[in-house]
Amino acid sequence: MVGHRHEWLWRTMLLTGLRTGEATALTWKNVDIKNGRLHVRASYRRTLNGPLLATPKTKRGRRTIPLPRPAIRALEAQRARVRELKLACVVWEEQNLAFPNTLGRPLRPDRVLQEFQALLKRHGLPKKRLHDLRHTYATLLYAYDTHPRAVQELMGHSRLEMTMDLYTGSVSTVLENAAARLDGVFLERPGPAADSGAEQQARMRADARREAGGAGLTKQLG
Repeated sequence: MVGHRHEWLWRTMLLTGLRTGEATALTWKNVDIKNGRLHVRASYRRTLNGPLLATPKTKRGRRTIPLPRPAIRALEAQRARVRELKLACVVWEEQNLAFPNTLGRPLRPDRVLQEFQALLKRHGLPKKRLHDLRHTYATLLYAYDTHPRAVQELMGHSRLEMTMDLYTGSVSTVLENAAARLDGVFLERPGPAADSGAEQQARMRADARREAGGAGLTKQLG
């Protein structure tokens, strides 16, 4: 990934959970680096007539995502890259996109996917979808004990059940940690302290004396 022309796109998707269409439609006016916020307001999808810009399908799709520091650094690096692209291009089609192609137009998701999978194959990694970066983002949120409702908001899901069904089944560590919290529900009575060697020997001698005394009494009665 390091040094690839889509490095900052893939890093941003991994660190924000953006869908491919949301990332390719992202404009700089919706990136607030100063306050560490990213606003999802549109999504691109391919049609027979070319790319189509559309608003999110649901109200929750229009969301604001807090940016972790690595995401801020990735977007800052991408902004510098866009400036370089503008200088190198003879005819630039300005759309203020955060992740444009070399002409300033929206990226084609299918070609970005091809490059992503080619990179994985080159490094001997299993084949993945770009959407798997979004799954990884959600899985990491759960692994850090983020409340499911917060995960729903960050992912832009319309229903909480969708979030739970898609992601909680794959986070075994979270389930194990949840069960481990029950360890202290019942307070167990502490067992007897372990005897020292000297105490054990003294107790053994006392037991032997009691047994010897009982045997002598039995002989007398007989």
